[in-house]
Order: sequence, then structure tokens, then C-alpha cells
Amino acid sequence: MIEGRGSLPKSILFVSFLAVLSFMTNCAPEDAPERKLDGLINNDIPAGSTTSQVVEFLDSHGIEEFGFQEGEEPIFTPTVPRPKPEIKRYILARVRNVKRRLLRSWDLYVVFYFDDEGRLIDHQMKRIGSGL
Repeated sequence: MIEGRGSLPKSILFVSFLAVLSFMTNCAPEDAPERKLDGLINNDIPAGSTTSQVVEFLDSHGIEEFGFQEGEEPIFTPTVPRPKPEIKRYILARVRNVKRRLLRSWDLYVVFYFDDEGRLIDHQMKRIGSGL
């Protein structure tokens, strides 16, 4: 009788299990965090909401925010030519680690734009990665 005869099928089964598990954990749509947060924003703080309502929303969901600011566009793509800087009113927020891969992670940044009276006009999201 050969020793360890049953070990090969068990190792194949184990590797197969790991492959299926890896596949299942990566099946979530790439934009799932954005879609979920966008739905919450559209539901809870529609256009016309005040800055304090936006801050309250962010706080209630544990989302980090950097306060109301006035200045140039806070997030831009360096490779895209920018027109003459325009002063905007906004609140910048960040959801950390919406995606992780080995030595890299991505944060989701949300910019809430306001009019002269401090009412929400629009919001935009951008995922930014860091790491190797």
C-alpha cells in the first residue's frame, strides 16, 4: 500500500476551493461603493440641501469630511488640460479603502458643490488609489 495516496485529491480540492473563494470575493461590481453612496446621497440630501444637512449626512454615515471651502476644483486629472481656474464652493469628503488589492488601496472622494447661498447643486465622485 502506498502512503499518502489520498493526499493528492485533497490538495486539488483545497486549491479548487481557494480558486472559487477568490473568484467570489472579486465578483462585486467595480463601481458598487459608488452606486451605493450615490443612491444614499440622492435619497437623503437632494439638490437644494444646505451645507449643514450635507455635513450631518456625512457624519451620520461615518464619512470623513474636510469642511466647507472656496477655491479651485479640489480633484482633477493632471493629464487633462484645465481651463482658467474657477472659484467653487464645496465640501470634500472621503470614504477610505473602498477597494484593496495586495499592496494597493483606493479611497472614494466625493465633492459636494454649492451655490452662492450655500445650497447643494451637485456632487461628483472619484476613486483614487495609493500604494505600489
